[in-house]
Amino acid sequence: MGGLAARRHQQLTPILAVMPLYEYRCRDCDTVFEARRQIVEADAPLRCPDGHERVTRLLSVFATTGRAASAPARSSAPCGPACACHPS
Repeated sequence: MGGLAARRHQQLTPILAVMPLYEYRCRDCDTVFEARRQIVEADAPLRCPDGHERVTRLLSVFATTGRAASAPARSSAPCGPACACHPS
C-alpha cells in the first residue's frame, strides 16, 4: 500500500478499532449480521443486508477458555486498603 491508500488506511484503522461491533437480526428474513457503529448509534434504525427495515439489536455474548499462566507476584509496596494484592 502506498501514497493515498496508505494514508487513508492509517486514518480509518484507529476509528474501526474503537467502534464497537454490534450484532443484529432482521425480523423479516431472520438474517443475523454485524455492524460497526458508534455507541450513540447502536439502536438507530438500520437495514439488513437484504434491505429490510425491521431489525433488532442482539445481546452479543462471548466466552474464553484456558487457564492463567500463574498468579501475579506479591509486591511489598503498599498499594492501599482496597488493593487486591493484599487481601485481608
